[in-house]
Amino acid sequence: MPVQPGEGMKLLTEDQLEEFRDAFDLFDRDGNGKVSSDELGPLMRSLGSNPPDEHLQDLINEVDYDGDGVLNFTEFIDLMVNDRADIDVDLELIEAFHSFDTEDTGLIDSADLREAFLRMDEAQADVEDIIDATNVRVDRKITYDEFVALTVIQK
Repeated sequence: MPVQPGEGMKLLTEDQLEEFRDAFDLFDRDGNGKVSSDELGPLMRSLGSNPPDEHLQDLINEVDYDGDGVLNFTEFIDLMVNDRADIDVDLELIEAFHSFDTEDTGLIDSADLREAFLRMDEAQADVEDIIDATNVRVDRKITYDEFVALTVIQK
């Protein structure tokens, strides 16, 4: 049963709210305090949900109480509480990706991927296997979703 507007905040601990806030802020690329459907997909995937891209605007519409077509933090919390029963945020993964996405393009190159995995204490041989297993495009760039998939496979 969906939560009532604004009720999601009351169902989470302070630590959970802080983790969600950190993730929300990382993906709010323009810093306006709201996430669009373009920002929502990667944000939800970083938090363990995997909504199809074609349903992102529908998800926003479910909790877009002010009708502006984007989600503020309170609306986002309600969406996540509705979407998931257990909340497990891997901020290390989000921060690792964003630390290498210095130009805020949503992409990192394969050399940076190698460094990111080494920073996360992966063995050098494992890192090379991960790099070799990726289907890195001609431009040698990796999206956040590909980065998440690689780390999930590695775990």
